[in-house]
Amino acid sequence: GYLYVSDNGVGIGDDAAELFKPFKRKSNLSPERRELGMGGTGLGLTIVEMIAENRNCDVAFVDPGDDWSTSFELSWRVER
Repeated sequence: GYLYVSDNGVGIGDDAAELFKPFKRKSNLSPERRELGMGGTGLGLTIVEMIAENRNCDVAFVDPGDDWSTSFELSWRVER
């Protein structure tokens, strides 16, 4: 099976694999915006990857198409 997650944020660029590492972030926020709690900590994709591995799933960035800037795919094997 497959599950796709997409958003319209800043995109991923060339360092996609790096974004699954803890505290790695693509966007740069001003100190003022960071103090307001905007932008996250850089742990979201790390947690997604940890859950995927724990459930024997694969996770990878995929082409987001025209309406989105970023998409990743969770995939798993369905036993029949």
